[in-house]
Amino acid sequence: MSKKISDYIISKYGNNWGTETLHVLSLEKLDDDFFNVLDQEIIKICYGKTPRDLSAVKKKVLKLINKGGNFKKGIVSELLMILYLTTKGYKQEFLFINLEEESFKKGLDGLYSKNNKHYVFESKSGDRITKESKKQFFNDKIKLALKGLEKSTTGKNENVWNNALSHVQLASDNESLINKIISYADDLENEKVESFKKENFNVIPAATLFFDNCLTDWKNLEVKDLDTIDTDYLLLLKNEYKSLNVILFSKKSLNESVELFKKYLKK
Repeated sequence: MSKKISDYIISKYGNNWGTETLHVLSLEKLDDDFFNVLDQEIIKICYGKTPRDLSAVKKKVLKLINKGGNFKKGIVSELLMILYLTTKGYKQEFLFINLEEESFKKGLDGLYSKNNKHYVFESKSGDRITKESKKQFFNDKIKLALKGLEKSTTGKNENVWNNALSHVQLASDNESLINKIISYADDLENEKVESFKKENFNVIPAATLFFDNCLTDWKNLEVKDLDTIDTDYLLLLKNEYKSLNVILFSKKSLNESVELFKKYLKK
């Protein structure tokens, strides 16, 4: 009987990574318990401290999902990530909804805090088999997420910290974090590039893969998926950043998840 990825990662990399550094997750189906938790959290997830009507918030998210395409992948994967990280003790310090446009947030994918530390989050998602019939692995998506984090943490993305400031002021009461984001936004405007060094940032790159068009791989999710991870590269980056947490999330079906989300959002 083949090992599951979670078994493999604990046995092979546990000593190198530790329990708070590499998170390997798989989820077959969303159940009622999941949506009960989401129902309690969705207003705060989307609009932070701003009181909103639950039915209005659900209609907003439903409109975004109905846009289809990459919106579906992004919404489903990032909602799953938010709920997972909050169960691990990370506090969401950003808005899921972008206030200026009919979309979910842009700029930084996320800001979290835990034990007086601040974390910059970047998520990339995709299908196991692309439209071009190419197979994608976790390594592909993690490296894309790391490229996004590098732009943010080295000051190469000009708008990201102003956008982050707009969100954190509405989502958070963490004065330390708010002041830190103000400082980054001002330093970027003043071209103080010395503030933007990887060693100043705790980061969380995340990868989600959906297996709708490759259920054979889902049924046989074996160690080869982890063998594609460039662990030497990640361990090197772990030493470059203040801290590096990596999340690998496999979800059996995007289409099934979207239908379940729609059913919940229409209630």
